[in-house]
Parts: sequence; C-alpha cells; structure tokens
Amino acid sequence: MKIKVISRNEAEYKRESTRDLKKLERDLDPEAHPFQQAREYTRALNATKLDKIFAKPFVCSFDQHMDSIWRIATVPSLLTTVFSGCCDGEIRAWNLTSRHMAWRARAHKGFVRGLSVNKEGTHVLSCGDDKAIRIWNLNSNQRSHSMAGYEDGEVTPELSILSKTGLMDLSCTWDNTDVFATCGAQIDLWSTKRSKPIHSFEWTAETVQGVEYNPVEHNILCGWNSGCQFMTYDTRTKSETNSMKMAHTVNCAAWNPQEAYTITLGSEDANAYTFDMRKMNKAKKVHVGHVQAVQSIAYAPTGREFVTGGYDCMIRIWRAWEGKSRALYHTKRMQRIYSVAFSADNRFVLSGSDDTNLRVWKARASQPLQKLKPPEQRKLDYYEKLKKKFQHMPEIRRISKHQHMPRWIKKRTEEQRTMRASDRRKENNVIRHSKPGSIKKKIEKEKSIYKSRH
Repeated sequence: MKIKVISRNEAEYKRESTRDLKKLERDLDPEAHPFQQAREYTRALNATKLDKIFAKPFVCSFDQHMDSIWRIATVPSLLTTVFSGCCDGEIRAWNLTSRHMAWRARAHKGFVRGLSVNKEGTHVLSCGDDKAIRIWNLNSNQRSHSMAGYEDGEVTPELSILSKTGLMDLSCTWDNTDVFATCGAQIDLWSTKRSKPIHSFEWTAETVQGVEYNPVEHNILCGWNSGCQFMTYDTRTKSETNSMKMAHTVNCAAWNPQEAYTITLGSEDANAYTFDMRKMNKAKKVHVGHVQAVQSIAYAPTGREFVTGGYDCMIRIWRAWEGKSRALYHTKRMQRIYSVAFSADNRFVLSGSDDTNLRVWKARASQPLQKLKPPEQRKLDYYEKLKKKFQHMPEIRRISKHQHMPRWIKKRTEEQRTMRASDRRKENNVIRHSKPGSIKKKIEKEKSIYKSRH
C-alpha cells in the first residue's frame, strides 16, 4: 500500500521576522485563471470612470493683478517661480510652493508686450509699449525686495535700453550668451552689453507680432507678422532659412523642446497647426477643437504634449501627435486667455486671462498632489497599464474621450462641424462637375497654407 504524505517546510511560507513582506503564492498557468481577461477589463473600466469622477484640475489662482495678464514666463532652473506681465505695465513673480508673491515691479507704461527669462534664471527681460527694454536681476530682487521692501520703494531694473521703434514681443536665446531678440517694425538682435541692436532682420511693411527662439537649435528663431506670414532666421548666417504665408493670421507659435524641427502655430481660424520646418508645404497635424482664435501655445518639457489658450476662454491640452484635445479646462469666471505655460516638472499648467487671474491647473486632472506611498504608486501604474491595454474598447474609449464643456461651446462646435461638412460637400460637387483633372482636391493639411518658400 502506497501512502502520500504532505510535507511542508515552514521556511517556504513563513516570514523570518514581522518586518518582512508576506510571500504570495501565485499560479501563472493561464488555464487556472479562465476569467482573468474579464477581470482586467472590469478593472480598466472602473479606473477610467474613477479618473472622470475624481477629476479636479484646478489647484489655485493668484488674483492680485489689477489688469489683464498678457505674458507668462517660466524657466527650468526656477522650478517654483513663475513671472507674469500685466496690461498695466506691472511684472510680478509668484512662488508656487508658498502661493505668495515674491516681488513686483512697475516695469512699463502700457502693456508688458514681452517677458522672458534667460537660461540660467538670473535675469528677467521685459519690453512694453513705451519702447523700453528692461532687465531685472532676480538674485538681488528675491533677496532684498520683499512685499515690505516694495512698499518702501520701487524695484529698479538693473539695465534699461530704449528702442527707436515700438516693441511687440521679446525672446531670450537658450544658450549661455547674453543675446535676446525683439520684434516690432522688424526683428532686432540685442546684447545686454550694447544699447543698440547688433543686427536687424528687415521684413515687409507689416508689423512683426511675435518672435521665438528655438530651444534646441539656439541659432534659429522664428517670427510672424500681421500679414499671415511666418518666417525663420539663422543668426549665424544672418539670413532667412524658410518662410510661408498662412491662409489666416498667426497669433502664437511654440517650438518643440525635444525636436528642433517641429513647431506648432496658433491661428485665427481656431485651429493649431504642427509643422516640420524641413517641409512646410503642408502641416504634419491639424489640431481642431477651439471655437475661436488660439491666442497662446506652450509645449511641455517632455515635448509630448502642449497646451493652448483661446479667445473662447478655454484651455486645451493636446498630445503632440493627435488632432483632438486630451483635456479641456474652464471655469465660469475665466475670460479670454492670452498666455499659457507648463511648469518645469510637467505636472502643472499655468494660464493668464483677461479677468486678472493667474491660474494653476494640474496637467492630469485626476492626479493626486500629495506624495504617494510605493503601494499606491504601483496601483496607479497598474491601472495605467490596464487602461492602455483596453483603450480601444468602445465603452472605455467613449468615457475617456468625453469632455464636459459649456453649452455655447458645444453648440458652436456643432455649427463648425456642419460648416466643414458643407465645405467638403461643395468642394466635391465642384470637382465632380468640372473637367477631369482641372481641379485638384486639397487635403486638410494643405488648405491652411497659402504659399510656402524654402
């Protein structure tokens, strides 16, 4: 007679001390878990629903400005500091950690048209309607000028330069030099050691509305004017590299910080266009969602996402390779948004609007703000993997893509969708009733380009 004896070694399943982790016995055989796929789908569906339930993107707001916020500036070396320029000529620095104002200065008479911080984070540069360029030393200001110090006397700039023409924007180079660019009647290159421009790029008679340096290729800068023209320059050769003319006015532009040749433009036709600078005869991607003009664009430090602020009082966050926005932020009191920015750690979005408020939003609406314990972080990572695995299931796709929007925005969106369908139907009818080959059908990515030249 054979007898089978169950023998167990305590060392295999008992802990040596109470501080050790408990061992989990798992059978990895798929036949032992016939309902694993169904359980994972249910977990992914619940995780998607919980993201919508716990979506609270708004963090805080700074409402001490007295006029509309026109410009926002951030710098990677100052993680907790953001600068805002107001339409009454005032510049303020805010500490995002303490949620208090660090310092302020009466910079210009009129609008603060341009605001930028150098790469090291030591100086802030601004320009305004008074044709003045002012440079502020952050180290001395933050050390000696507090709220009480401001009440005793005005914070004075370290250097002031007067331009002969009106200024519309300002941008600092991303290398370690002291060169910066301004625009107005033309694009001027300046040095902090000289009171006159070191070079000027002459353009058409139209006013140059904006200028932006490339964060990867430090010698490349772009500019756009009120005549729907967009142009890039090389400061080494002091020449134009390429240009194009859009069908609508360009309001803003932002370079991808991880791809030197990728740039996204915000247009007056309520769309954003991503271009490859090596081939500008058509857009890489058309980002559709706003119902009014796109006023500002800013890329995340990772280069995988960007945020836009529109004249329709909406903030939209986009993945760089998608044509529909990932998230939509709005409040009842928020007005037209003139400037947006990402924080240096990619966790927060900043917006400056016409209602004098500088608002801070979470880049991920359901992301917790507090530091997570390792088990909590592993759980969230597990849910992210499940949502990515089942992202194409109909129910999960419907819930994840839903965006709550005001009634007038939804109505305007339906009207634009109807108008685009009508234009496509009209174009197809014209081609169908014309001589074969006489009219070439344009794709959507080419309709926004009026003329391009390399």
